[in-house]
Amino acid sequence: MASTYLSDVTDDIKQLYETKEDYDAIIIAGNEPNVKEFQVHTLILRIRSSYFRSAFSSNWAIRNNNGHLVLKKPNISALVFEIILKYLYCGIVDFQSQNNEIILELLVAADELGIQRLINSVKEFLSKNCGKFLQPDPIKMLDTVICHNVFDNLKNVYLKTFNENYRDFLQKDPIKLLHFIIRREEFSELIKLSLEIICENPKLIFNSNEFHQIIGEEFMCEVWPSRHLLPDSLIEDIFRCYLVSSAVPKYHAFPVRWGNINIILDSVLVNKKFIFLLTKWIDNKAIDDTNQKEFRYKFNLLFRSSIHGLTSQIFHQKCDNKGATIVIAKISNSNMLVGGYNPLDWNGNGIYKETTDSFIFSFSDPNNPQSAKLGRVNNYRKYAVYCYIRHGPTFGSSHDFMLQITVTIGIAVLVQLPPTLT
Repeated sequence: MASTYLSDVTDDIKQLYETKEDYDAIIIAGNEPNVKEFQVHTLILRIRSSYFRSAFSSNWAIRNNNGHLVLKKPNISALVFEIILKYLYCGIVDFQSQNNEIILELLVAADELGIQRLINSVKEFLSKNCGKFLQPDPIKMLDTVICHNVFDNLKNVYLKTFNENYRDFLQKDPIKLLHFIIRREEFSELIKLSLEIICENPKLIFNSNEFHQIIGEEFMCEVWPSRHLLPDSLIEDIFRCYLVSSAVPKYHAFPVRWGNINIILDSVLVNKKFIFLLTKWIDNKAIDDTNQKEFRYKFNLLFRSSIHGLTSQIFHQKCDNKGATIVIAKISNSNMLVGGYNPLDWNGNGIYKETTDSFIFSFSDPNNPQSAKLGRVNNYRKYAVYCYIRHGPTFGSSHDFMLQITVTIGIAVLVQLPPTLT
């Protein structure tokens, strides 16, 4: 009986894969800027893949100045093609070390290159791990499975798993999931289930970060075609408020959503999470309070020193008679932010204003809420806010926080308009 030494053969071919000795072709995979050249041996690839058998025996590939055949595969990423090459040369694929997207791309690429055994192996892995693949992003996974023919044998498995776990998926990302299933016939039964779940728990939609108010153009494209479902009085109210800037809605106004916070929140000083924390303080909530999940206020930029200049006169021109404001300043040559909240206004010359709702604050690290320090008005509420034409914003009887903004200090003042929900 003859002896077999398959490991010797695979070891030698693996060495050829690593050294690239006497390669006769170059395959360029990926798109800019993630492009990589692979030095390959056409004989190995032609034996292992029906695609390369045709590609290297026809006019698909061209020769460069060194006589090497050159083939471009921009639709296959460099990482995926490297996995395929290792399989073709060495028969090795480590599925566990790859993320979900790479596994999906690998199956699509293996199908294009006609590597049937690799196709079968990837499908088997995807079938055994469908729950793991659906969990992080069920929409993207299902969209891929449905749109590519190579996944035909997996569709039923993934659709079944998706249906069984739909309630959990809906809890995580209701808005995107609803948009996805409404547009596909495969999920017609889930639409009814979705409505039942949402009716049981409406906050599932209204507390979602993806749920937001819409601009006029979105209203015309998304809502107007279905206007027959809405009361005529509501449509009339919408147009009235859209055309007349000072109009007050007759219907209940929802809170301002995450998606509608003004561009000021993406400035160099503050972000959405920072402003969300300030709104908790305005409502006398603690940092770790989890009940408040929405913006109850509309924000607008009134004054920024880098735009308007560093004088108290300009500050008062921009901020007097504007109602409640939040002042935020960055200490020069540091990351520290300081500021205060005035629930009244800044108009007046040399006068104190009484309130128990104002506060001052500081952040040693703006990205860490736990670094915040908060000071509220106590026994000196009559001296909570001081208004003086020669001073910038000033808080406290002893001027505990005052910005004489003729000095060089980064400052932004944000106006907090009257609540949109009372």
